Amino acid sequence: MKKSIVLCDHDTKWTYKFADIISNIDDSVNIIYAESLEEASEIIQDTSTLFVLVFSVFETEDYIYERIRSREYKIIKDRNIPIVIIADNASEKEEMLAMETGCAEYQGRQRPISIIAYRVLHIFDLISEKIATGEQSNDGKMLSKDIINTLTIHEKSVLEILMENQGEIVWKRDIQLKVWGEKLKEDSRVLDTVLKQLRRKLKGSGFEIVSVYGGKLYIKKEI
Repeated sequence: MKKSIVLCDHDTKWTYKFADIISNIDDSVNIIYAESLEEASEIIQDTSTLFVLVFSVFETEDYIYERIRSREYKIIKDRNIPIVIIADNASEKEEMLAMETGCAEYQGRQRPISIIAYRVLHIFDLISEKIATGEQSNDGKMLSKDIINTLTIHEKSVLEILMENQGEIVWKRDIQLKVWGEKLKEDSRVLDTVLKQLRRKLKGSGFEIVSVYGGKLYIKKEI
């Protein structure tokens, strides 16, 4: 399938530099510019293309909340399009808000653009891997496709780690490092936010994420 990044960003200079880096890394990825979320929501209607939306937020937490509760944002989320938020003034509180609404990535504009570009391209790798494997069940050890399709990129990544170690205890810090790298501080609450969303989505699935004292977790199949 074709791969396209839809860029909806007020910082034109940053946008063009980001697009150049993406093209230098992988020239098969198409870059599409959108003036608004409304325009982006129309662009992503093409079902023959894998999309990732990169859009910016630049004011206050209330502004972010308003945008991610908009009709256009909901249309994009309903299509399971991974969303990457670029924040002019990044904060952990805003990142947790972004995670709660299902964003695939939340990045501060002060981070090197090349790192953000590689992380966005990695999202395509994750999507392609899911399509290639068909997300099939494995003798009752995996979740149904219907549930998996509701998960965000980060929720899928965390769940994969737990499922690979099904019944075994995993340190939360190890999960955090594997999914976010060194980007998150050790005392960050972002993983807890993702786990909260995962537990909600896993209700009735036959699987349960169990917390263990000392910052550890494991997933078990309910009897």
